[in-house]
Parts: sequence; C-alpha cells; structure tokens
Amino acid sequence: MGSFLSHLKDTNWIDWKAWVCTCCCPGYVFAKVAYSKLQDDSYRLGVIWCCPCIFAFWYMKAVQRLEDGILNRILACIWTSFCSLCALYIGAVEEGIDPIEEGKACVQLAIKVAMIDRG
Repeated sequence: MGSFLSHLKDTNWIDWKAWVCTCCCPGYVFAKVAYSKLQDDSYRLGVIWCCPCIFAFWYMKAVQRLEDGILNRILACIWTSFCSLCALYIGAVEEGIDPIEEGKACVQLAIKVAMIDRG
C-alpha cells in the first residue's frame, strides 16, 4: 500500500496542462495514453469495455513507476472507480500531454478531414 500512496504523493498535482486536457477531454486523454502505452491493444479495449477492470488495467499501464503487485492492482481498481478524473490526470501527467500541441494537432487533422487529404 505504501508504494501506491507514495506514487500519489509524488505526483505533481498542479500541472495546469494536464488538468486542462483531463477536464476538457477525458476521453481524449484516455485514448492517447492507451495508444502510447498499449499500442495495438488500445484498439481492442473497445471490445472489452464492459469489464470493470479495464480502467485499472489502463492505469497500471499508464503509471510505469507504480510497482506491479496484487495490492497495487486492487488499489488501482478502487482509485479508478472512485476518483476517475484524478486517475486520468495522473495518466496525462505521466504522458506529458500539452493542450496547446494537442489542439494544434486536432486542428491539422480537422483540416485534413475537411479537405479529404490522404497525404
């Protein structure tokens, strides 16, 4: 339990970039971190969306500094169930998500989509 609590204590809780991304687009944060950490398995998460452990699995993959033990897995399940926004925030901090850069990338994608640009 100590390592789980210490990783919460060691988290930078005042990273405005991570909070902006987490509060404005939590689904985007989940998808971006999932793709970064799970690669091809990130696409398969949609198939098993009904499993109650999916968010805890995501969290354990997102937070690499967290030791992989049964107690940490149980605590991750409880943490992601009761404080999902905070869990997403920690994933955003770990990934280093920048809302300005992500916004630019989304605008560029929107332009490509509007222009049907395959390049």
